[in-house]
Amino acid sequence: MKNKRILLLLVLYAFASCAMATRNRENECIKPRFSKFVPEQYSVVPPGSEFSFVASGNTMADTIKVAVKKIETEITIEDKDIFYKVRGRLPESLVGTFARITISAKGDSGKSETACRLAKGGWLIKISEEAEVEEENVGDERQDGEEEGIGVTEMP
Repeated sequence: MKNKRILLLLVLYAFASCAMATRNRENECIKPRFSKFVPEQYSVVPPGSEFSFVASGNTMADTIKVAVKKIETEITIEDKDIFYKVRGRLPESLVGTFARITISAKGDSGKSETACRLAKGGWLIKISEEAEVEEENVGDERQDGEEEGIGVTEMP
C-alpha cells in the first residue's frame, strides 16, 4: 500500500513537471533567423547594388534594422505570411571596399506586441570601384571579326 502511494506521488510529480515545462516554453522567445542572402557572401558587386535576405516569421518586422559598413540603410519589408523578404540598396558612397551588411531584429514573444531576444546577423561583400563589374571568363576575349566559337585565322 505504501509503495502504491509513493508510485502515485511520483507519477503526479512527473505530470506536474511536464505541465510546468510546457507552460514555460509557451512564454519562451525564439530568436529570429536570417537566410538567403543576395548577393552571396564574398561576392563582388558594383556600388549602389540591391541586396536582399529573408527573415524568419517570428521576427517583429518593425524592429528590423540594416546597416552597411555602419551606415544605416533604408529597407523595404515584404510580408510573405511565414517569413519576411527584406530588400535594400548599398550606399553609393561605398566604392572599392569590403562591407559587412549587418542585420538586427527582435523576435516576437507571441504575446501582444512584446518583443524579445535581439538577433544579429549579416554577411560580407566586396564593392567594386566601377559601376559595372565585368565577369572574368578565360578564353572569352574576342577580336573584331570573330564569331562565338569560331576564331579568325590569318593566312601566311
